[in-house]
Amino acid sequence: MALTKQIISKSINATATAYVGKDGEVWADPINNTLRIGDGTTAGGILLTGGGGGGATTWALLGDKNNANGPLTVALGMTAGLTGQGAGGVSIGTQAGMTTQGVEATAVGAASGKTSQGENATAIGSYAGFTTQGAGATAVGDRAGATTQGVDATAVGGFAGEDNQGFEAMAIGKEAGKTNQGQTAVAVGTASGKTSQGINATAIGSYSGNISQGQTAVAVGHSAGYSTQGAQAVALGTYGGSENQGAQSVAVGMQSGEFYQGAAAVAVGRGGGGYIQGQQAVAIGDGAGRNVQESQSIAIGAAAGGGSKYEKTYVSHAGTNLELSDTTSLIVGAKISNTQGVTSGTEITAIVDGTNVTLNQGLTGTPVASVVNFHQKGQGSQSVAIGKEAGKTSQGNTAVALGNLAGFDTQSVDAVAIGSTAGKDTQGAEAVAIGAGAGNTTQGDKTVAIGRNTGKTTQGLKAVAIGFEAGNATQGSQAIAIGSSAGKTTQAADTVAIGTQAGQDIQSQKSIAIGPYAGMTTQGSESLAVGHNSGKTTQGAQAVAIGMNAGTTSQGTKAIAIGMNAGQTSQGANTIAIGETAGQTNQGLNSVAIGVGAGTTDQGGAAIAIGNGTAVNNQGESAIAIGNVAVLAGQGDNAIAIGNRAGGFVNPQAANSIILNATGTQIENTTADSFVVKPVRAVAGALPTGFKQVAYNPTTGEFISYG
Repeated sequence: MALTKQIISKSINATATAYVGKDGEVWADPINNTLRIGDGTTAGGILLTGGGGGGATTWALLGDKNNANGPLTVALGMTAGLTGQGAGGVSIGTQAGMTTQGVEATAVGAASGKTSQGENATAIGSYAGFTTQGAGATAVGDRAGATTQGVDATAVGGFAGEDNQGFEAMAIGKEAGKTNQGQTAVAVGTASGKTSQGINATAIGSYSGNISQGQTAVAVGHSAGYSTQGAQAVALGTYGGSENQGAQSVAVGMQSGEFYQGAAAVAVGRGGGGYIQGQQAVAIGDGAGRNVQESQSIAIGAAAGGGSKYEKTYVSHAGTNLELSDTTSLIVGAKISNTQGVTSGTEITAIVDGTNVTLNQGLTGTPVASVVNFHQKGQGSQSVAIGKEAGKTSQGNTAVALGNLAGFDTQSVDAVAIGSTAGKDTQGAEAVAIGAGAGNTTQGDKTVAIGRNTGKTTQGLKAVAIGFEAGNATQGSQAIAIGSSAGKTTQAADTVAIGTQAGQDIQSQKSIAIGPYAGMTTQGSESLAVGHNSGKTTQGAQAVAIGMNAGTTSQGTKAIAIGMNAGQTSQGANTIAIGETAGQTNQGLNSVAIGVGAGTTDQGGAAIAIGNGTAVNNQGESAIAIGNVAVLAGQGDNAIAIGNRAGGFVNPQAANSIILNATGTQIENTTADSFVVKPVRAVAGALPTGFKQVAYNPTTGEFISYG
């Protein structure tokens, strides 16, 4: 066993470099500040050197701080700094900086900076910067920057930047930027940018940009941009752009653009564009465009273009058939989300029955979970939905919905709904609904509804409703209602109602009402009412009322009333009243009144009154009055009065009588079954040549000449 020698201090009368000491004797050289050890033969002995890295160890006098230089390298640990340790290098730990450690590099920890550690690099932690750590790089943590860490790269955390971290890249957090982190990329958070993070990409938050984050992409938040985030994409928020976020897309908010966000798409708000958002689509608002938003569509507002999600219990599958607990609410085109054993995006092509559906492809295995999630389309391509829940479910391609609940459910292709609840449920293709509640429920194809609550319920094909509550309920196909409450309730097909409350209630097929309150209530089929209050109440089929108050109340079938107040009240069927107040009240069946005030009141059936003020009151059945103010006071049944002021001017004309008046003055006939004619030329003396006497047969009513 080798003996331990004790060194005793004493003065020697010899120079340190000439003194030959005993074997093992140690002495100091105060001139050169070195230690020497004797071998028994060599003058000056052997100069002692430091251990570890092999550099000489020198000391200054304790009080000579200005000349103290210390060791140029430090290597502590088995084989630390063993070969090619650069000046100023520090290696602490077994195999730390073992081979070719760069100038002023630092390696602390077992096998840290073991091979080819670059100058000014720092590796702290076991296996940190293990192999080929670039100059100026920093690796702190177990296996941080372990293999091929780039120049000036930073990896802090266990396994951070472990393999092929690019130059100037930064990875902070356990497994951050673990494998193939691109140059100048940033990953902060556990497993952020873990695998194949692209050049200039940024991932901040645990598991953000975890797998294949594209170049210059940004992911901030837990699991944001988790898998396959496209180049230049942005995902901000927990699970934002989590899986397959397209290039240049933007997802801001928790679960925004979560699954399959298309290229250049934008999703802002919790769950916006959450599942299959198409290319260049825009979803802004809580849940906007959440389920299957198609390309180039726009959804702005809470749940706008949101679609629907249904959870169904898996029963079995065979080929493309999938059996579920039930198929309630599912529709063709619904897509299955990420479920183990099912390819994402698998689509229903047919609803077989209450429990079975047909898929566009078979399942890849049996779903691990019993619940299968189905997502039903919110928005079609190039559609626009702005407002809370606007265009939420099955909005057609190129449709537009603006307003709270506008185009909420099943808005068809090219439809437009603007206003709160406009086109809310089942709006037809190319339909237009503008105004709160317009086209609210079951608006037909190619219809137009403009105004609050217009065409609100069951507006027919190609119908038009413009004005507050126009065509409000059950407007027929190709009907037109323009004006406040026009055609409001049960407007039949091919009708026209123009004016405030025109054709308001039960306007029959092919009828026309133009003017305020025209044909307002129960207008008959193929009838016509033009003018304020014309045909207002219970206008018969094929009746015509033209003029203010014409045929206002109870105008009969095929009756005609033209002029202000003509046929105003209870005009009988097949009657004609032309002129102001003609046939105004109670005009009998098949009668005719032509002229201002003709047959004004209680004109009998089949009566005829022609002339201003003719047969104004109480014209009898089948009576005829022709002339200005003829039979002014009334006319009996079957009576005839022809001429200006003919009969009944003071007293009613008797029934079955005749008056022919050409005098221009009043003539009356109050005797029934009589005939009055004026003027008759009077001749004195004998009967003039050429004239004959006249005789009358009271039985036949025939006049004859004789003689």
